[in-house]
Amino acid sequence: MVSDGLLEQVLYYLLSLPTCLYLCMILLIVLLDEIRSEVNMILQFRQWSLIIRCFPELNDQIDSLNKEHKELLKNLEYWKGQERDHQERISEDSKELEKMTNKQSLLLKKVCLEDCTEIKSLLKCFICISDGFFLK
Repeated sequence: MVSDGLLEQVLYYLLSLPTCLYLCMILLIVLLDEIRSEVNMILQFRQWSLIIRCFPELNDQIDSLNKEHKELLKNLEYWKGQERDHQERISEDSKELEKMTNKQSLLLKKVCLEDCTEIKSLLKCFICISDGFFLK
């Protein structure tokens, strides 16, 4: 884009020239502007062609990333399965532990009751013996 100050200088210079030169200069300016737009189009085309040339490489990278992603998803599913298995085992083990704890508690109560019964009978014997001892 031509700046306003430069355009004014060119117009001032053109107005001081004969008409033939004036028309030639205008034609040159128009041609230069067209050339500039063509150069811009060529540069844009080169940029696009560079981008298009990169597409196969980018597609390869995307394909490899997709493969890696699929492998990671498979790996994740494997480890999720492992986690489920371990959780099930932990759950089963905790149920077994609870059963054993309950059995142990019942056995302990049974032993305590037996001990209490034995202590009672010993106390009765002792009381009987002591009553007999004190009666004499």
